[in-house]
Amino acid sequence: MTTQIGSGDFQELLRAHEAWLRTQETVATEGRQLVLSGVRLIGVETDGADLSNADVAGCQLQDCRLTRCDLTYVSLVATVIRDSSFRHCQFIKADLRGAQCEGVDFSFSDLTRADLTDANLRSANLTGCRLDWTWLVRTDLRDAILENTRWMKARLAGTKLFNRRRFHFGSVEDVVIKDVDISPEGDGSKLTGREGLSAIARPGARSA
Repeated sequence: MTTQIGSGDFQELLRAHEAWLRTQETVATEGRQLVLSGVRLIGVETDGADLSNADVAGCQLQDCRLTRCDLTYVSLVATVIRDSSFRHCQFIKADLRGAQCEGVDFSFSDLTRADLTDANLRSANLTGCRLDWTWLVRTDLRDAILENTRWMKARLAGTKLFNRRRFHFGSVEDVVIKDVDISPEGDGSKLTGREGLSAIARPGARSA
């Protein structure tokens, strides 16, 4: 049976993790790093928490609301996230390989240098997000909300990018694109290059 952790129990684990973070530059050892595997987090809500270096790979997150949290270097490998939001959060160098994040709200978050290889972000909200230097290899971004998303030096390879909407992008400077899939089915039947981004750019919109 999968262990379930609610908001109250999570706050206790969070306090221990933040205490552990504070002692990383000292000889003292306090708290404990947040390392969870195969558990289900339900209804967790927190604002401004420091979850950097936490490891929740392979977990399930349901109805969670995280705002302005630091998830730098966090591991979310193969994590399944449903009906949740991570608004104004930092995912710098986070590992989201294979994460299932369909419909998740990441608006105004910083995913600089995050690894989203094989992640599913279909219909996710990435409004105002930074994807600078982000690895988007075989990432499913079909029908994601991409308004004002920055792509500077992002790596797109085999990325599924079909979208019924058109967006204004932030910086697309030096983005590296190879074999972007713009087919509705995401089956590789319609591969393209840099024009894949152009296909979902709003006509007349200026991308810096």
